[in-house]
Amino acid sequence: MRRLVPLLVGALALAGCSGPAESPLGATRWQVVRITDDPDRATLLPDTLQGRVYLVIGRDTFTGGTGCLTFSGRAWWADDESRARLSDMTVTPSPGRCIPGEEDTAERLRSVLGSGDLAVTRPAEHELKLTRTDEPVEPWQTPRSVEFTDGAG
Repeated sequence: MRRLVPLLVGALALAGCSGPAESPLGATRWQVVRITDDPDRATLLPDTLQGRVYLVIGRDTFTGGTGCLTFSGRAWWADDESRARLSDMTVTPSPGRCIPGEEDTAERLRSVLGSGDLAVTRPAEHELKLTRTDEPVEPWQTPRSVEFTDGAG
């Protein structure tokens, strides 16, 4: 028994030194497919932006881009990983010229994802949906959300 105690203490110390916990979504680069933010606007991203606008959500931070803009901020996950919050979003220009719609898309993403509680759902194997849960929505309304694909589906 005395020999087991140092081994157990050593194993626990090594476990405590392991790297940060992985994001519930892994390191997937999620491509934005649809932004639901205004009933008077189209939700599906235009063909010119499909595959260009993305988000990577880590355990504590997130990053993304639109082609000519990059954004980043802090991420928080509920213990059961069914809810998240993205905050402190900053948007900065990156090298290159913007194509029509990129700046507007970044602003729409900031509007939906930039603050507030988000329900995290996986409608299908290669899909992700982040839906605002902190805003009152009437039964006939659609809550604000962003839908993604991992590009493999």
